[in-house]
Amino acid sequence: MGTDVDSLWAEMQAETNKPSKRRSKSKKQKQAPEVRVTPPVLAKAEEAEAAETETDIVCVDVHSLQRDINTVGDLGVDREERFASMQSLNRQIQAAKRGDPEEGETVWGMCLKPLVKRLYDDVEKIRLSALESLIEGFELTEAVLDSTPYVMPVIVDRMVHAEQFKWEPSEEARLGLIKLLRHLILLRPKQLMAEEDQSVLTVVVAATKDTAPEVKKVALSCVRPITLTVAHYSIWKQQTAMLMDACGRTLAHRHASVRLAGLEAIDAIMILGGAAEPLQAVAGDQIRPQTWGDVFSEETKNNFLAMMIQDGNPAVRREYFRLLGSWLSEILDKMDHEHLLAPYLLSGLSDVSLSVRETTIAGIEAVGVRYEADNALDFREEIEYGLLKHEDARFMASSTAASLPPPLKTRPRMGARVFVRSHAYRMIPCIIRELKEPLFTETVRLRSARLLRIILAYLEEHATKFTRQFVDAFMTALNNTKDDKDPELISTLLDSATLLGRFVDINVYLPFIQLDTVLGISNPAGSVMLAAAILQGMPPSGVGDNAVRFLELFVAPPDINDSDDTNIQDAALDLVCTFLQRCGEADAAVALKAAVIPEDGAQIDEALWSATKKAAIQAEVSRVLGYDVSKVARAPRPKKVVAKAVEPVAEQEALEAAEALEEIVAEPMPAQKQEIEVVEIEDAAAGKLQEEEMEIVEIVEEDEEKEVSKSQQVDQDLEELYDDSAMLSLD
Repeated sequence: MGTDVDSLWAEMQAETNKPSKRRSKSKKQKQAPEVRVTPPVLAKAEEAEAAETETDIVCVDVHSLQRDINTVGDLGVDREERFASMQSLNRQIQAAKRGDPEEGETVWGMCLKPLVKRLYDDVEKIRLSALESLIEGFELTEAVLDSTPYVMPVIVDRMVHAEQFKWEPSEEARLGLIKLLRHLILLRPKQLMAEEDQSVLTVVVAATKDTAPEVKKVALSCVRPITLTVAHYSIWKQQTAMLMDACGRTLAHRHASVRLAGLEAIDAIMILGGAAEPLQAVAGDQIRPQTWGDVFSEETKNNFLAMMIQDGNPAVRREYFRLLGSWLSEILDKMDHEHLLAPYLLSGLSDVSLSVRETTIAGIEAVGVRYEADNALDFREEIEYGLLKHEDARFMASSTAASLPPPLKTRPRMGARVFVRSHAYRMIPCIIRELKEPLFTETVRLRSARLLRIILAYLEEHATKFTRQFVDAFMTALNNTKDDKDPELISTLLDSATLLGRFVDINVYLPFIQLDTVLGISNPAGSVMLAAAILQGMPPSGVGDNAVRFLELFVAPPDINDSDDTNIQDAALDLVCTFLQRCGEADAAVALKAAVIPEDGAQIDEALWSATKKAAIQAEVSRVLGYDVSKVARAPRPKKVVAKAVEPVAEQEALEAAEALEEIVAEPMPAQKQEIEVVEIEDAAAGKLQEEEMEIVEIVEEDEEKEVSKSQQVDQDLEELYDDSAMLSLD
C-alpha cells in the first residue's frame, strides 16, 4: 500500500513541476525558487521519471520538428530555449535513424540547411550541437554528395585561418568540424575525393597546423582513408609532397600522441608510394657523410627522420623504428628509399631503451626476410643443401647468447646480415671519426660505441677490414678520456674488441696491438686491455694455440709485469685472469683477484698495494710459463735504441781523437804547424762524428719507413682481400 501511495505522489509531483517550454525571461525572473524536499523512498522513482523525459523520441513528429527549427533560428528567443530546441532536434534525428528510411530523408531535407546556418551562430554550444546533429544526420541519406556542396564550403571557411575566411575561434567547434569532415570521408571516400579533393586537402593541411592537439590528431587520421582513394601515386605527386611536409612538421609537437598520429599519417603516404623525392628533401647527406652527425645536418630543415631518433618518448621511438622496418620490407618501391632509410633504421641499434633496440632488430629481421625472398636464387645453395643450418648450429655451439651484444640472443638471419653489411661500409668510418673526435660529448661517443658493437656482431668475419680503424679509435678514445674517465665507453669498446677476437683471425689484428708498435709504445696499457678483450672472445679452437702466446707477448716483458703504473697493472691483471678462465682455471682467477683487490672500506697503502699486485702477477705468470719472469732482463725501449747507439760512437771517436793528439804532441814539430795540424785533426774528428750520426739517423728513418710501408701493405692486402665481398654486398 505504501508503495502505491509513493508512486502516485511521484507522478503528481512530476506533473506539477514539469517546466513549460514557452516561458519568457521575465516570468522566470519573477518566479520564486521552489524548494522541494524529496523523501528518500522516492529518489529512485524520480530518477527514473527524469530519465524517461530525457530519452530519445520514439517517433518523428514533423510539426514539432518544424517548431524546433523555427525556434533555433529565431535570434530573439532566449539562448537556453534555443539550445533546448536544438537538443530536441537532435533527438528527432536520432529517432529518424531508427525509423523508416524515407522518413529519414524527409527529416534530413528539413534539417540540413538550418543546421549548416547554425555553424555561424554566436552561441558556442549551439554550434557544437549543430555539428553533432550534422554528423548524425548524414547517416539518414544515401545521397551524401547532394549535401556536400552546402557543407564543404562552410567547413573550409571555418577551418582555414586566413583573412578571406571566417575562422572558427573555438577549439571544440574546430574539433567538431574536422570530425564532420572525417565522417564524410569515411562515408563516401572515393566519391567525395573525386568532387571535393582540393577542399578536403586544404582543410586537412590547415588542421595539421592547428594549435589544438586534438584537432591535429583527427586531421592526421584522415590521411590514410584519403590515400586509399588514389589510383596511383604518379598522379598525386604534388599532393604527396604537400601532405608529407604537413605531417612531418607535426613530429616536432610537444605531445607524444600527436607525434604518433603523424607517424601513422606518414606511413599511409609511404605505403601509397612515390615518396622518394619528399624524403630526399629532408634526409640529409646520406651518400658520403664525413661523420655520423652529417646525416643529421643542420642545413637540412625539417628533417623529421632525425628528430624521431632523438625523441624523448620511448613509445614514439619504438613506433618510428617499427615503421622504418615496415617501409624497407613491405612497400613496393622500397629500393627507392633503402639508401636513405637504412642508416636511420640502424641507428635504433644504439638506443638507450632495450625495447626500442628489440623493435629495431625485429625490423631488420623483417628486412632480411624480404631480402632473401628477392634474392632467392643467390641463396638457393645455402638454403637447399643445409649449409645455412649447419653454419648457424656451429655458430651457436662455439658461442653463447651472453657473448652477443644485447638484445641479440641468436645469430641474425642471413638476409639481415647481408643488409647490414651492405650499409656498414659507409657507416663505420663515420662512427670511427666520432669516437676519435674529442669535441663530441660523452653521450655521442657512447652511442657511437654501442652502434659499432652491434654492427660488428652483424658483420662477423667481414669486420676484418675495419680492424685497424677500430684499434686506432680505441687508443684515441682511451687517450681522450685519460683525464676524465668514462668506464662505460671503454667497456663498450672492449666488448667490440671481444667480437673482433671472435670473428677475426689473430694474425690480422696482432701486428697492430703489440707492444713494439707505435700504439703499443705510446699506450702499453691500452694494448694489454685489447689483448685481454680479444682473448676473452677468441673461439675455443684458438685459445689452446694462442693463450700462452698472449701472456708471453703482453705480460711476460718486464716493462709490463714490473711496471708501477696502475693502469698497466690493472690491464695485466685482467689479461692473466682472462687467461686462467679460458684455460679452465676459474678458481685460480678468483683467488688472484681476491689476493690483490682490497675489501670495501679498507684503508690501504698505495705503494704496498701496487707492490702486492706486481708480485701476484709475476708469481702467476711465472707459474704458467715455467720460468721466473721477474728475472728476465729488461729489454731497451725502441725509442731509446737510437740514443744508446749514438753514445758509444761518440765516446770511441773522442778516444781516437785524444790518442791522435797525444801522438802529435809527442813528435817534435814547429809550434805553428803543430797547432794547424791539431785543428785539422779536431775538424776531421768532428766531421767524422757528424757523418756517423747522419748514417745512424738515416738507418733509423729507413726502419721507420719500412715499418710504415709494412703497415700500409697490410692494409692494402686486407682491402684487396675483402674488396670483392664488399662490392658484392653493395650490389
